[in-house]
Amino acid sequence: MKSIGLGAVDLNLLIDFEALYIHQSVTLTAQRIHIEQPAMSAALGRLRSLFDDG
Repeated sequence: MKSIGLGAVDLNLLIDFEALYIHQSVTLTAQRIHIEQPAMSAALGRLRSLFDDG
């Protein structure tokens, strides 16, 4: 497992992660946090990259 420095992490992704965890849907999460679905998908991509998830 790679080490993640907090200085390199966009802390706004924590909000995205929490909403995704609660709603379990990219589209519904985007609606709930008032962003477009492609922006939410991009945030999910950044989260997956950050945690080396596929």
